[in-house]
Amino acid sequence: MADRATDQPSGSSPSVTNTQDASASAVTGVLYALAAFGTWGILTPIYFKIVDAVSVEEILAQRIVWSVVVLAIIAGVFGQLSAVRKALSNPRALLYLAGSTSFITLNWGVYIYAIQANQATEASLGYYITPLVNASLGVLVLKEKLSVWKGGALGLAATGVAVLFVGEATIAWVTVILAFSFAIYGLLRKMAPVAALPGLLIETLIVSPFALAYLIYLGGKGTLAFGATGWQMDVLIAASGLVTALPLLWFNECAKRLTMVTVGFFQYLTPTLLFLVAVFVFDEPFNEVRLITFLMIWGALALYSRELLRGRLRRR
Repeated sequence: MADRATDQPSGSSPSVTNTQDASASAVTGVLYALAAFGTWGILTPIYFKIVDAVSVEEILAQRIVWSVVVLAIIAGVFGQLSAVRKALSNPRALLYLAGSTSFITLNWGVYIYAIQANQATEASLGYYITPLVNASLGVLVLKEKLSVWKGGALGLAATGVAVLFVGEATIAWVTVILAFSFAIYGLLRKMAPVAALPGLLIETLIVSPFALAYLIYLGGKGTLAFGATGWQMDVLIAASGLVTALPLLWFNECAKRLTMVTVGFFQYLTPTLLFLVAVFVFDEPFNEVRLITFLMIWGALALYSRELLRGRLRRR
């Protein structure tokens, strides 16, 4: 009879194997995080700059319609259609998703506008302060406690945004709308009993009739870009569904493998990369007002991150 010790490699133990598996899973999670946040920070803004010959309204409508197609296929492949049907029969879930749909649609539209209007710097600032707006909503809506450090971070961030309003009031609205729309969207999705992929598919389904109606309207006027600007642009427009869906899938995979604190730090990669793309690729101006604002926001994020780390260490 063979020795039972041969059932596992020599010199290994279940604890060692589990540690190796956890380490491999964490590495995979980091790769997924880099793919998701890197795409949102580099490829997505460049993509919307490439298709800026198409109006903001049409590219938004096209993004919604093609996202439905891509997300439906992905949901089918990953066996998520049953979750979609379950959510569609849940009035509470549909109520929250109806609300989140309006905010993510607003966020997408303003983001596309910001890229096409050479305001990617303001867009990056909006996503920098989103975690701070999330904290504010947590206090106001979910009655979460606000520490002195977090309060200081929120105050510093608010001062930074105020500086931007005083110096460049005509563009600061992009920052504020992107931050608040995405933060409120995140709050509603947190309260909705639906997973990420089925939820996003339902959200795009909810708004897709309006998007389709607008595209039909443009077609009737003869001003629809899709089908009239060459097959290369048609392919790029259709790719908006992939631009939307793939980073979300990668984000979900990284969230399964990494701690929320780690994911939280990775989320700052997107606005940082977007900021670098705005200044060094799109050649957007970066004056003293924006420098002061960014320094205040970065300082606020440092305070906020310090408090998160302290909380994490206290729980260990």
